Amino acid sequence: MEVPECPVCLLVYNGEEAVPRVLSCGHTICEPCLQQLPPYLPNSIKCPECNQVAKFPAQGPSGLPKNIDLLRLIPHSTPQRTAQRASPSSSIKKSSDGSLFGLPTDRSCRSWKELTVPSDVIQVLNERWDSDVSFGVASSSWSCLRKNQNVGLLPVLTGDGGSSGSVIRLTYGLRILKILDGLNRFEKDELTFLLKASAMGRRVCKLYGLWMNSDGRVFLVFERYRQENRTILDRLRSGCLEKPIGCSPDSRDVMVRFSSLALEICEAVMVLHSQGIVLGFLSPLCFGFDEYGHALIDLSNSLLEKKRIQEAFLGSLGQSEEDEVDDLVLREIFISPEAFKRLYSEYLGAGSSTTNWNHSDAKFELEASFSYKSDVWSLACMLIKLIHGDPFVDEFLSGYYGYCFAESRGSIGVGVGDYMSCIKRKVADMAPTFGAKFEELHHVLSKCLDHDVNTRPQMSDVWKGLKDITYGCGSDELQVQFQHEKVEWCLVLAHLHSVHGCSNSSQQRDKGPMLDKVDHVALVDGSGLNSESCSNVNIGHTSEGCHRVTVTQTFDDKVVEQVTNDGGKTITLRGHLDCITGLAVGGGYLLSSSFDKTVRMWSLQEFCHVRTVNYHAHRVTAIVVLDMVEPLCITADSGGGIYVWALDPQLEQEPLKTWREHSDWRYSGVHSLAVSGLDVLYSGSGDKSIKAWSLKDYSLMCAMTGHKSVVSSLSVNNGILYSGSWDGTVRLWWISDHSPLMVLEDDPPIAMSSVLSLSVYQDIVVAGHENGLLKIWSNGELVKSTKIDDGPILSIDMNGKWLFAATWKKTISIQELCKDESELDAKPAGCIDCDSVATSLLCYGGNLFVGFSNKDIKVSIKFI
Repeated sequence: MEVPECPVCLLVYNGEEAVPRVLSCGHTICEPCLQQLPPYLPNSIKCPECNQVAKFPAQGPSGLPKNIDLLRLIPHSTPQRTAQRASPSSSIKKSSDGSLFGLPTDRSCRSWKELTVPSDVIQVLNERWDSDVSFGVASSSWSCLRKNQNVGLLPVLTGDGGSSGSVIRLTYGLRILKILDGLNRFEKDELTFLLKASAMGRRVCKLYGLWMNSDGRVFLVFERYRQENRTILDRLRSGCLEKPIGCSPDSRDVMVRFSSLALEICEAVMVLHSQGIVLGFLSPLCFGFDEYGHALIDLSNSLLEKKRIQEAFLGSLGQSEEDEVDDLVLREIFISPEAFKRLYSEYLGAGSSTTNWNHSDAKFELEASFSYKSDVWSLACMLIKLIHGDPFVDEFLSGYYGYCFAESRGSIGVGVGDYMSCIKRKVADMAPTFGAKFEELHHVLSKCLDHDVNTRPQMSDVWKGLKDITYGCGSDELQVQFQHEKVEWCLVLAHLHSVHGCSNSSQQRDKGPMLDKVDHVALVDGSGLNSESCSNVNIGHTSEGCHRVTVTQTFDDKVVEQVTNDGGKTITLRGHLDCITGLAVGGGYLLSSSFDKTVRMWSLQEFCHVRTVNYHAHRVTAIVVLDMVEPLCITADSGGGIYVWALDPQLEQEPLKTWREHSDWRYSGVHSLAVSGLDVLYSGSGDKSIKAWSLKDYSLMCAMTGHKSVVSSLSVNNGILYSGSWDGTVRLWWISDHSPLMVLEDDPPIAMSSVLSLSVYQDIVVAGHENGLLKIWSNGELVKSTKIDDGPILSIDMNGKWLFAATWKKTISIQELCKDESELDAKPAGCIDCDSVATSLLCYGGNLFVGFSNKDIKVSIKFI
């Protein structure tokens, strides 16, 4: 038999140190662990085992009963384990917020939320629709962006992010995060690499964040420098070693001008290497210059050049060898031999698919031969361009790419390596015309042009050689770590900003109308419907251009309407004759109550009407379901009646049990219901009391008093009963003995406003008030009070971090609960526009159920 031990610290119980103490929930924890648990509410803690709130005496753990039976099982000779005591807080079970209805996930929110540039910060000066970099200016300061600062905008995604054709209208920030969900995991990782490189703050242009225009295009916002500094780039394109008049070929000025630029280019590439990033190519456009004329890596143009490389490879299909080479030569792009080989394999090799290439299915691997030395080859080509100018480079690139394509196809015997050997000899022959120093430099560059990656020098060796040739001090220590331990990402192979597109929404837009003809639509009764033979199928387009299909079916005067559009499927259930007052789910059914004195049962599989209960003589005001082996439905009405029903469509309309509270003209019957497990039913009444009913023998257990007005809402969570009232307060009661725990109210109290709705999730309590206030408590403390509407908040519900609130203005407000170690906040995430006032909300199984004052019930299935 295993020796009993504490589930938190794993120490064996004993009668001296690890004394087992029993909590009100029934679990046993050792006394030292109980002493370390933080208080949850006054005189209460959370059980580390079940996460329920349990009473905690003022005198501490010693006031709790010992588990004597457990101590009897422990031999006195049992040695204590020497394991380190674990922190009790780390053992408390936590449930993940997750995501609901396709809203942005926690991970993407945490990663990108702080990088969302507000919509009004960027003013576009010349937007390019051909995927080139657009230019803009910061109209106001934000984070490290200064007012009137020039920026470059590189498009990475296109999509509406839930702005059109979707049930939810998301806020600007969440629309961007929603669109980013369309990126595959490789593209998300690549964004992270770009941020890491930009954060170095030296020799790499800054990436400020993500910005979206009114058309739903998401851009990367990069640093851009003033136009007058582009003259340096123009000089780099045409070669910078034009000798001044009167200077000798070995002029010190010429050497200094060249070496300073070459060293800065080398350092810029090494900064990327320090973050595990390899370019795989270089071109003049990959570099920019700051206001002081120092060279740096331009990330936006580098991504743009990468896309042009992809276009050149794809455009080479069906072209002659001369045509396929021209694109790369004209752009003066230097692709290393191993990078060329990999690109050819990706785009043009055997088994590649240029018409249906799915990046998300590709396995991103860097070959062993693909290393930082690939950029050494490209850097050497750039430096040779600076020395010899365009004519020599054009001749060199034409031959190089011609041999690369031919060798890749296996159509010639002479390979790229042989051609590079000839180029190295030609470069060496030209070196003496530039003087002794350049002759030494050409010797260094000749090694960099080796076709064999392993024989090339490291980038740090090139940097030291350049400095030694120029200043005679190449042994100085580098200011940056010259390379990461291994290659993490190669930009030329990047998926981000590729020619294939990276947004599902953009791909769907390109496909054009998809639902102009519907061959078959499944009806709610399981039968089929042909679009050519039935008139109750309406196919059309919304004002935003989104496709829409409406299917209407009638079941004994109960209408079920399905609307499918690009944002998801919405089902409308019709049959009630008055305002919907409550929704509940259990036993595979949706239950709805109404002021029309009926309760209706709907199938959750076919969403068809199953049964109607007409037993009530008064308005039905509340409904709950006990989802057990034989589920029960409990309803209450304005006349004080409470009824228990078997959730079986085959049974008669006779309740299993009926309670009747004291009926008085001064009170308005039962307003709310809640259940604790399968044992106790709680009812909140117009007589200001809360009554507890036993579900075992159907007896009245007790009545809890304390509220000064109608008890409008009830909720049970973690061993505590929460009650909201028209007196403006939320009270907490122990379920174990029904004694009061505490009162949640403003401190200091402000103008009283009735609590109309209540929702509890973990340690968060949210109350909706008559004046439009939304109040949020965490661990018994008021952390947020915000006004989201001028009218009453009739219903609220929470699912993870998403809070839904039905407002008087015919909208459902969506708030995102953001919680860290120190504080909790609620931020607007979006809203749902409705045709009528929503009076009841229910989140269940990834679907949102909404009851309206116009008698309808809408079910939004996995929308967004």
